[in-house]
Amino acid sequence: MTRFDDILFPVDLSAHCVQMAPYVASVARKFDSTLTLLHVIDASDPFGYGALSSTWTYGTDPAELEQQNDNEITRFAESVFSGLRVNRVLEFGKPGPEITRFASQNNADLVLMPTHGYGGFRRLLLGSVTSAVLHEAHCPVWTATHTEQFCASRSQTTAQIVCGVDLSPNSTALVRTACDLAKQYGANVHLVHAVGSDLLAEEAPFQRFLLDTAKHKLAELQVAAQTHLESYVRPGSTAEVLRQAAVEAGAQLMIVGRGHARSSLGGLRTNLHVIVRESPCPVLSV
Repeated sequence: MTRFDDILFPVDLSAHCVQMAPYVASVARKFDSTLTLLHVIDASDPFGYGALSSTWTYGTDPAELEQQNDNEITRFAESVFSGLRVNRVLEFGKPGPEITRFASQNNADLVLMPTHGYGGFRRLLLGSVTSAVLHEAHCPVWTATHTEQFCASRSQTTAQIVCGVDLSPNSTALVRTACDLAKQYGANVHLVHAVGSDLLAEEAPFQRFLLDTAKHKLAELQVAAQTHLESYVRPGSTAEVLRQAAVEAGAQLMIVGRGHARSSLGGLRTNLHVIVRESPCPVLSV
C-alpha cells in the first residue's frame, strides 16, 4: 500500500502557502502522516524565497531573525495543523537545494508544496523553487499552481484521478500506484495517453496507425497492471491532453511519472513543468 508517513511541507508564509495549508492538513490526516514544516531563510534574498514572504526584516541579527521566523511558523502551525504530529525546522540557505537536501537526508516520503508563479505571469512561471524540487527530489512531489481555486472549496474530497502514462517500462508501476491511492480515497482512475501532435502531422492512414498502436499498448499495459480502467488515447501535446482529460473528468488529482534529473528523460518527464503549470488540479509526480 502506498504510504506517506513523513510529509515535508516547505513553508514561506506566502499567500499560496497559506492557501494550501488546509489541503496539506487533509492529506496528512488521510495518511496519518508526520508533517514537517521546513522554512528556509535565504539570507542573500531580502524578499524571501516566496517573493511575498513577510518573515524577513532586512539587517536583523541572524539569531533574532531565526527567533522571529520560529515564532511565526509556530503560530502558523498551531492555527492550521492542530491535532497533527508536526515538526518545525528552520534552515539557512538557498530554498531549492535545502528542501531537496532535507527531504533526502530525512527520508521524506513526499514533498507537498504550491508553486510560486504570480500575477499575469502565472501561465509562464512555474516558480524557481518548485522547479528545482521537481528536478532534483528523489521522493514524490505533490504540487499545484491554481491553489486559490481548489483550496477555496471546503471539500477536499478526491473522487476522480487522472493518471497520465507515456507507455514506458515504468508505466505499470505508476498505474498500480494510482490505483492504490484511488482505493484509499474511494476514487475512480482514468488512464490518459497523448500522441504528440507533431507525430500526427503526416497523412491520415499514418495518424490512424499511431493512435491504434497507442491504444493497443495501453491495453497491454492494463493487462500487465491487472486493471480495467477507463482509458483515453488522444492526439495533442501531453500537457493539453492531460489538462482536458482532467477538466472532463472533474479530477481532483493528476498522477504522472517523474523520475529524476539523472535518469533518461521520458515523454512525461520532459513535459512535467508544463503539465503542472497547466493542470486544473494538484499534480502528484512519482
